[in-house]
Amino acid sequence: TQQMSFANIFRGARTFSQPPIDDIESYWSPVEKYQAMQMLERSIVGSKESVAAGIERLVAETGADELMIVSDVYDHRERLRSHELIAQSQEVLRAEATVA
Repeated sequence: TQQMSFANIFRGARTFSQPPIDDIESYWSPVEKYQAMQMLERSIVGSKESVAAGIERLVAETGADELMIVSDVYDHRERLRSHELIAQSQEVLRAEATVA
């Protein structure tokens, strides 16, 4: 969905999130793929532990004291679940901070 959203932005067709498709390669051009991958380079995806580690790396690299989280997920329940997992990743980071 996020990849499709970027391709649509590049095409000047801003829309609400679209349902995912099976083959993104047939949807976007090589140039759109390159542009989207550049924009997604900092994406953090995975389990709550891998997301926590990714957030830790990002903060260490940038010195950020605030992050903006975007979950471009078509299905509303899945989007809520994504935010729950992000919140749980923060619990992992807090637990690690109290141990350290």
